[in-house]
Amino acid sequence: MQIIPVENLLIKNDVYLHEKVVEIGEAFVSFSNLVENIKQIGFYKRKNHGTFRAEKGHQMAVFIENPYKETGLIKNVLFKIRDKGSPGNGIRIRFFSVLDGHPNEDILDKDIILSGKKIKKKMNVDVSEFDIFFPKNGVFAVIEWICMYDEKDLYMPFRISVHLNPKKRVVYNNYYDRMWIIDESPINYLNGYIAPNLSLIVGFMNNKK
Repeated sequence: MQIIPVENLLIKNDVYLHEKVVEIGEAFVSFSNLVENIKQIGFYKRKNHGTFRAEKGHQMAVFIENPYKETGLIKNVLFKIRDKGSPGNGIRIRFFSVLDGHPNEDILDKDIILSGKKIKKKMNVDVSEFDIFFPKNGVFAVIEWICMYDEKDLYMPFRISVHLNPKKRVVYNNYYDRMWIIDESPINYLNGYIAPNLSLIVGFMNNKK
């Protein structure tokens, strides 16, 4: 191996640098021992007012606002299933960034899929291994219903628990990765809108609130 002195490199050689622009997201140190505060954010603890029937291929995005305006790390997803339907039904959990109040892009390039055997009435899904950021402007947590049943079996849809009192529309619907459409269910007798009983467990650094 030839060693070239630095002074020779600087004087006698031209060094050409190629421009490369790399876009990065919000900086955040994700080491678990540095996370100081764990918060539950969302609608899981709200009173259950009914169910939402979900067919295969349906995706429901729920906007989870970040009330602390600090970047966090999503550790768990909580939601309630009233009826898991056919034994072969499954769930895929996704997370979308927010653009102008709408679901924008997947922020996770890995699949989180739960088979029918793992689906219970009260779901607490540990996603800490994926190091998913909880942005300052919030995130859309997405539940996608997938079908893994034998075609010979009778198909029965999911039913997810919902509540009726968020003060603004927080739910978007999609089928088979088509266009996201805001849920336009009318305002209800509680003077609010429909939303699943879904929350995120988030770890924040240096958050004393």
